[in-house]
Amino acid sequence: MFPFLIGRRVYSMMKKYQIEILNHQPGRIELYSPMWKDSDEMSELLTQFDKEPGLHNIAFAKREGTLQISFDEALTKDYARLEQWMQRLEQFGRNR
Repeated sequence: MFPFLIGRRVYSMMKKYQIEILNHQPGRIELYSPMWKDSDEMSELLTQFDKEPGLHNIAFAKREGTLQISFDEALTKDYARLEQWMQRLEQFGRNR
């Protein structure tokens, strides 16, 4: 049940913040949102994730509003950590 709830929250956030998945492969995802274009706040938010275990690379193209994340595929099953990240992202969205 927990994975289903996270999936619903992710979908809801993606819709609310106009996030599109541009590309997805095991261990890599590329996202886009027009709300991220030229966003200094997004750059600041991503610094919070720099030292997260299992996240290998986070590349934010501020001018285009795209985000590429390379990660350990095992993270997709770490629901507690996903929940923590969701809370951080929701807080960021509320503060905008």
